[in-house]
Amino acid sequence: MATASPSKTKSRCQARSSSSSNSVLKPCSCKKISSRMGRARGAFSSPWTMVISSIIVLLFPWGVFFFIISCSPFADKPFALGEKKEYNGIRLGHGPFAQRSSVMSYQKEIIAQQYECDIHDEWPVGAILRHVQQVSTDHCDAEGLTADRFQETGTAFVMAKLALEYVHPITAGSRLRLVTEPAVPQRAVYRRFTTITDAEGREVCRVDARWVLIDVKQRHILRTHPEALAFPFSEEVKRTLDLSIPRSTELEPAGEYTAAYSRTDRNGHLNNACYADLVCDVLPPEVLCQRPIRRMAISYHEELRLGETMELFLGKTGEDTYYICGKKGGRRCFEASVTLGEKEKEES
Repeated sequence: MATASPSKTKSRCQARSSSSSNSVLKPCSCKKISSRMGRARGAFSSPWTMVISSIIVLLFPWGVFFFIISCSPFADKPFALGEKKEYNGIRLGHGPFAQRSSVMSYQKEIIAQQYECDIHDEWPVGAILRHVQQVSTDHCDAEGLTADRFQETGTAFVMAKLALEYVHPITAGSRLRLVTEPAVPQRAVYRRFTTITDAEGREVCRVDARWVLIDVKQRHILRTHPEALAFPFSEEVKRTLDLSIPRSTELEPAGEYTAAYSRTDRNGHLNNACYADLVCDVLPPEVLCQRPIRRMAISYHEELRLGETMELFLGKTGEDTYYICGKKGGRRCFEASVTLGEKEKEES
């Protein structure tokens, strides 16, 4: 039986391979492909390649996670006015993973409600101070300084003095943004500056408040706060308002006021915002019906506890300014200064 030579066999193999239009791999290329696959397996089996591959496998899911977070509505970016962002029932200016900005401020968005307004359908000073107090409380709550924490440490923040500038009227239904910024204490006084802007971004009101931390049992001011009340205060709050209260030399009695149950807070005394209501009630009603309040400063000297009574006095210090004070047992409980704005134009 005749046997074909190797050279002829190779030639026939090449001829069949070239003449077959449906063949995927050339028979003569099998050894080369096998050799290349072997080299690839050897490359991926090197120690450094295995380490790099493991790192990629570990980091890839985290990269996807942070990408999703950065694109989510909870990303750390200021909200647009009207955008609903809440965390534990608190509407924030930042996402729940960042409740403060680089200067330790805190912000929230609210709507001025009808039931809070006065005869002009505008927020009175008392309503402003109540919301300033609330945003300050929300800030503390967001930092873990809740009412329970203050109760555990036997401490409380009380207002020492404040100044308010009312730039534009706040009417019912107005969408407002409150931004509050606390500062490190100076001689036991904690500063907190709060601004209120409207939907157009105008600053309609600003409040410069000075708080003190007290021992609720001893009723005295604490020079240093307990470690359990560590708070991320800003190093400095640059903005400030005039806190001065010019006194009147001629005072007229303006009645008495008793700290009623509905006006006392959890500290057992007349709430600081209620003093603004009291000041407005002492001023002649015909004055407030015609002219808006543009500035108010209040200094709190001695608390008026539930059931206690103080005498009220009123005096003028200028054409547009008034002085109001309350006395208990001959000592001043509070003093206030009010500056009125321009008269409203009469409708033709």
